[in-house]
Amino acid sequence: MNARRIVRTSLTLLLVAGAAAYAAVPNTFTARDPLSARTMNENFAALDARISKWETRYGRSARCGSTPATDGSLDGLGVGTGYTGARQACMKACGDSPSAHVCSGVEAATAASLGLPMPTGKLQSGLGLQGYGGTGPVLDCNGWTSAGAAGYASEWNGPEAPAGSNNVPAEVSCSVAMPLLCCD
Repeated sequence: MNARRIVRTSLTLLLVAGAAAYAAVPNTFTARDPLSARTMNENFAALDARISKWETRYGRSARCGSTPATDGSLDGLGVGTGYTGARQACMKACGDSPSAHVCSGVEAATAASLGLPMPTGKLQSGLGLQGYGGTGPVLDCNGWTSAGAAGYASEWNGPEAPAGSNNVPAEVSCSVAMPLLCCD
């Protein structure tokens, strides 16, 4: 009896989920409705956009752009400072996407493990990690408010970096101007 209930509940959930996914296309049809290439292509385009968004988030690099080169205070980007300013700069770099943000080290490393390009730029650690070689804590340039030479941010050394130090994380002084890498 319990096995039947589980099967019945599972089938119901599958049907509801399938109906929700089906309803998300721009054109739905009923028996005897005429089909046209235009309406079918609209549905395929909608599905392709949804699949591409999924691949970007979960199956491929989520990098959507980069800001212009900036120091750790975000000076010159016209978005203010702090984590909110960094996010605003990435939203601007990624076509005003409301979910754009500074890429994390995990996102950069995932791109590298998938063989996808990630250029050189600053990342957001948010962890306050001790820098390589005792340089000091990596505090996202004091929350993206400081261009001081004694502060540090996480950096991704892209494929253009010298051999042996490319496609790896590192740290960079907040006084160095380089782009923020943006993900969505």
